[in-house]
Amino acid sequence: MKQYALVVVAVLAALVAPSTPAAGPRPKPVIAVIADNQGTEVTDFLVPFAVIADSNLAEVHAVALHEGPVMLHPSGTAVDLPQTTASFAALYPDGADFVIVPAMHMPDNPALARWLRDQQAHGATLMSVCDGAKVLASAGLLEGHTATGHWYALKDLRRDYPQTQWRNDRRYIFDGNIVTTSGVSASLPATLALLEHIAGREPVEAYARQLGIDGWTPDHDGASFTLSGRAMRTAAFNWLAFWKHERVALTAPEGVEEAQLAFVLDAYARTYRSSIALQGSQPQVRSKHGLSFHSAPTSARELDAAILQQPVGRALDAVLEQIGREQGLATADFVALQLEYPRN
Repeated sequence: MKQYALVVVAVLAALVAPSTPAAGPRPKPVIAVIADNQGTEVTDFLVPFAVIADSNLAEVHAVALHEGPVMLHPSGTAVDLPQTTASFAALYPDGADFVIVPAMHMPDNPALARWLRDQQAHGATLMSVCDGAKVLASAGLLEGHTATGHWYALKDLRRDYPQTQWRNDRRYIFDGNIVTTSGVSASLPATLALLEHIAGREPVEAYARQLGIDGWTPDHDGASFTLSGRAMRTAAFNWLAFWKHERVALTAPEGVEEAQLAFVLDAYARTYRSSIALQGSQPQVRSKHGLSFHSAPTSARELDAAILQQPVGRALDAVLEQIGREQGLATADFVALQLEYPRN
């Protein structure tokens, strides 16, 4: 009778125990895209998340450092993510296979550094996007590696982290369990390169064609990006010409595609003339892959929502062309410079 009771207790305990993924090989690699609630770069974060989610080649999770909304800069958009580092740890106590690290408002956040070191200790490959390299370097994770970052930050990175070999001739660099990218716009080709690393060339080529992308080679002329006199004059004039300043609004439909949204928010917020607000019919707009963006009505000039209908591979070109028509070619080029986007 005692043995029977012990069996019953064991069965009941198994039924009420929290569900966690079974040990052993995973059906698909698990990728966490991490965000610091205090400030995370919008394109660095949303583009890898959306592209991986659409590819169906890996399991991707949008993970906030803490509870509460995440502020996406430079647009100032707030978003609620499905998971935090705590809930992700409950689901995957053995950690992610890959962690993507965008640029952060606080690159030396100790809580984030601890979490990244823990993920790496569990075997994760860490991939920084743009100034996410500062996050990895600050956490001591780039020592002895070859890496890259945003063109404007490389001088300081070389000075502050001499144990890392910094390059400016690659859009992305794979070096063991560390991947780094150049500026913001490298988020797209680098994500495709990561998917190729995971799944091989053929399925990623087919997927890239759907996105309107021909290739994602690492070749890059980082030395061509510089703060020229023209760029400085454009920035100064746009900043000082207050009579030309405007607030624009983007109406995002339910199910909006995150990468397309990111390019519009990021580009308009970098003109030094425009600030951009997200508006929708509800206080929150739920995106294609389950993120909840805060929105509010506004009297600002409304952008044509057709800008959100471009294929992901054409989305940034389309928004830069629109800015060029509205605010001039010099402003569009200045935005592209900030995004480290090579315009043909």
